[in-house]
Amino acid sequence: MFRILHRGLMEVLRDRMALFFMILFPSVLVFILGTMLSSMDNADASIETIDIRYTIEADASETRTLILSFIENAENNDALSFEEAHSDADARKAVREGDADVALRFETPLAVEIYEGRDTIKNQAIWLIIESFSRRYAALSAVAEKDPSMLPTAQAAAETADDLMESGNLGVSRSMIDYYAVAMIVMILVMGSSIGAAEDIYNGRRDFTLARSLASPKGRASFYLQTLIAKMPQNIIQVLTIMLVSSFIFGAHYAKTIPDNLLLFAMLFLCGMAMSAVATIIGIVIKVSPTAAIMPAAWIMLFFSGTFSKEVVIVAIADFNPFYRIQKAAFELTIFGRHEQCVAVIIVAAAILTLAAVIGALLFRRKGFSA
Repeated sequence: MFRILHRGLMEVLRDRMALFFMILFPSVLVFILGTMLSSMDNADASIETIDIRYTIEADASETRTLILSFIENAENNDALSFEEAHSDADARKAVREGDADVALRFETPLAVEIYEGRDTIKNQAIWLIIESFSRRYAALSAVAEKDPSMLPTAQAAAETADDLMESGNLGVSRSMIDYYAVAMIVMILVMGSSIGAAEDIYNGRRDFTLARSLASPKGRASFYLQTLIAKMPQNIIQVLTIMLVSSFIFGAHYAKTIPDNLLLFAMLFLCGMAMSAVATIIGIVIKVSPTAAIMPAAWIMLFFSGTFSKEVVIVAIADFNPFYRIQKAAFELTIFGRHEQCVAVIIVAAAILTLAAVIGALLFRRKGFSA
């Protein structure tokens, strides 16, 4: 294993031109794009209004009264707009079609189900507002149990809408360099890990080195797996270098804690390995240059995933774009410290890597694998 990893590391370090374009150039792009495009893309989110569609499925009149009182007072804040929907399905449809930002369903005993839209900042704001409402409801319920006569006074004290939303920061001064620090890692994983892995297979087929290596049917699967393992140093160096250079030289910010940064690194590394595994399969199946086959589709997907500008995203299909999902999970982790999407991407990437490794090993066992 160590010998395979060492071979992969030497292959990366030996090609200085590839080393520059795969590692150093993206780091410089983080600074160039982060500064030159800062006037076009604003990293600081400003919430003007949040359009909320809601339904109440509460049987108890006291619960319904508290919910309506909360909504009435929350609307005193100009940033919140509530509209009751005919059904939960209608509320969710409004969110999907972009007519609303979020859908809420209030239930008995008091529970609030949140159907999020695509604006992560607004989603985070709604979560905090509902959490505040839940705490107030619990406090009012405790007052009602102890001394019902005090309920009106307690309710009036809790119905201050001014503190539901107020200006604040994310704990660190963010800039567009932070955005491109993530986006450029995703780009280089596509350009380096995927296209590079496919080109290795193509070049080996073209100069017959692959055919000579596979002269014996025995060990073909092992040869493929060794080829895949040899990609580990490249993916580690790519991700680690860009993160370190963009952080310590250009002042980019990733996650706030070391464990979260390690989780981010693990996600990006696994995504790179999964791309390498899928790309090797493409290199095996097609007999034309993988760059010509992969590059156009990759660039289109990157472009419409917001990699080069966060304003260029096709909302209707964004969730089906893997590069958008990777970036979204990274921003959820780095900005809000939320791990769910990052963990989900890790699980999916590990599954794709495992499946692609099995398929690639089986393809390598085919007899007559030649140019």
